[in-house]
Amino acid sequence: MISGDIKVDEGYVYLSFGKSAGSGKMPPNPLRLNLRIHADRRIFLVNELADMEFSADLTIVKEDPVTVLISGNLNVIKGTFLYLDRIFIIQEGSIIFSNEPEINPTLNLLGETVVNDTIFIDLHVTGNLKTPEIRLTSTPPLAEEDIISLLSFGKLLSEVPMTIKDINLMKTRALNLAEGLISKELQKRLRINELELRTGLAGENPRFSVGLYLSPRVYFKYAHSFEALEKDVYQVKYFIKPNMAIYGERDKEGEISVGIEARFRF
Repeated sequence: MISGDIKVDEGYVYLSFGKSAGSGKMPPNPLRLNLRIHADRRIFLVNELADMEFSADLTIVKEDPVTVLISGNLNVIKGTFLYLDRIFIIQEGSIIFSNEPEINPTLNLLGETVVNDTIFIDLHVTGNLKTPEIRLTSTPPLAEEDIISLLSFGKLLSEVPMTIKDINLMKTRALNLAEGLISKELQKRLRINELELRTGLAGENPRFSVGLYLSPRVYFKYAHSFEALEKDVYQVKYFIKPNMAIYGERDKEGEISVGIEARFRF
């Protein structure tokens, strides 16, 4: 029997939505496990849709020759979710493992994006890893088909005749989606914590940004725009506690600011 507490400084989880991660079964062996795993932050999930950082409280138990059971939570610290080529900023959420033989955790994620500077759209991801369920709501309240139209075209459904401009917009969004998938694949391969790449082929400003931990407490982010009018963006965070950081940054206008960032769960 191997038992005890493990504190993880950094870890990567590669799970794809819409697929089971497989069973918790392994080739028969006499090994028994009772492990408690804890991480204050820096547990990263990166796939074709999500880019998130979690804290972790998990228990791994193996009481027979083949079955490994996982229970506990991954709780979101920060992250993004890509849906209809819109980046939703994760506001809160968790991935819950329920001691089942199949690795198919329950999802409970809430993300937000803004359309036309006035309409706030919430993305609710529930269900489980194998069969996720997505629901959209908005402020002010709109029908879901209007929300989908806003995300796709920036207009209500009743305002969307399929013009040449709309067709070009669809092409642009498809290209942006492809760029997003390329960024995530590079991020996974390079073990970078954040990576965004825009080529400019769709007509927008070409740019890239990258973020990574320089040490367990220091996080650095850099963004560069190939538009000469915009300054390079720098941000450094020093984590005093897992949920509190001192930061300094220079924005794209060249303005420098410092402050304290805190995260609370209610």
